[in-house]
Amino acid sequence: MDITATLKEITALSIETRIRIVQAILDSIAAEQADLNLTETQQRELDRRIADYNPSRAEFNKLRSLELFRSIRQAGKHLYPKLPNSGLTIDTSQMSPQAAAHKICDFFGLKLLQG
Repeated sequence: MDITATLKEITALSIETRIRIVQAILDSIAAEQADLNLTETQQRELDRRIADYNPSRAEFNKLRSLELFRSIRQAGKHLYPKLPNSGLTIDTSQMSPQAAAHKICDFFGLKLLQG
């Protein structure tokens, strides 16, 4: 496939048609991705974070509707790309933010900034 020629053909299409093509491509990618395989504990923590009112969720354009989140997951759509396994696991429901920061810095050999 000559990607340059294909892109030239696509850019000649209407914006509406290009948007439909992009949506179809994203849907096909989502269909091929494996589920996140969250543990039950991780899923409960994610649900809790979305359900709990926190103004920063709106400030940073994070999902704020638990009902919407569950419907997206149930539909098989994924909010996140599949991430590579770094070998580091942090359960933030079981440790403080400071302890998590220390664990991350230790794992990656980083110096923890004080202040």
